[in-house]
Amino acid sequence: MLSFTSAKEMHAQTEKAMVQGPIWTSQIITLKEAEDELQVMFFHNPVQCVKELLGNPAFAGEMDYEASKVFTVDRAMRIYHEMTTGKLWNETQDTLPAGATLAGIILSSDKTHLSVFSGNKVMHPVYMSLGNIQKHM
Repeated sequence: MLSFTSAKEMHAQTEKAMVQGPIWTSQIITLKEAEDELQVMFFHNPVQCVKELLGNPAFAGEMDYEASKVFTVDRAMRIYHEMTTGKLWNETQDTLPAGATLAGIILSSDKTHLSVFSGNKVMHPVYMSLGNIQKHM
């Protein structure tokens, strides 16, 4: 059983127990649309993100490391239900050395409002996942 004497102690123990993942990096950039306003871009090394996702114990048993072909019981029809069951995934996997794993990177972005009352600030985070992670996750 966990117990805490303060909110600060609870936060410290929670942070310690969480998977840390890749480190954050920042870079100051200038946009053509706002050359007089410096922007700070925060990001992770994408290769480190892929390694983190592939090795994350939360996905144990829920990650496909090789291509597969799934058929109906009578083998009359092929079933496509995960990225790793697709034709292109299978064809690409066949070109890789034995034991290699194809990592299908999925990227998405969505405008997020940070503040409405103090300058209407927004950000455009880029989210990353892997097609190897089974879709029910």
